Parts: sequence; structure tokens; C-alpha cells
Amino acid sequence: MGDIFVKCPRTLKSVPTGLKAEWVVLHSLPTIAIPLVCAACGQTHKWTRDDAWIGGEAPIDLAQESAAAS
Repeated sequence: MGDIFVKCPRTLKSVPTGLKAEWVVLHSLPTIAIPLVCAACGQTHKWTRDDAWIGGEAPIDLAQESAAAS
């Protein structure tokens, strides 16, 4: 089991949700908005399973990285 993280929309930092899950379980969750008091900025944000990942750092978006290099 790993910690579930999301990205703070204000600071763009990885923020733990306080929940743990296996990757398969995370992606089987319904797509509903879950409120989170953000540890990075103190605001309340809403996140869904599509915004989340298991681990600490945000996964690399290869398409975005490729566009930035061009």
C-alpha cells in the first residue's frame, strides 16, 4: 500500500491526501470530488481519482515534457 498524492493547484507541489491504496484499488474508485485541506497552501481543494497517484513525486507527463523541450 502506498500514500495517495495529488497536486496543489496553487503551488503545484505534491500533497498527501492522508489515504493509502494499491494502484489497482485507486483506479477502481468512483470519479467523485473529494475535499482536501491542502498541506501546501491551506486552502480546500477537491480531487478525484484521475488527479491522484501513488507515491511522492508527481508522475512525469511525457507529452508535456516533450512539448516544453520543443
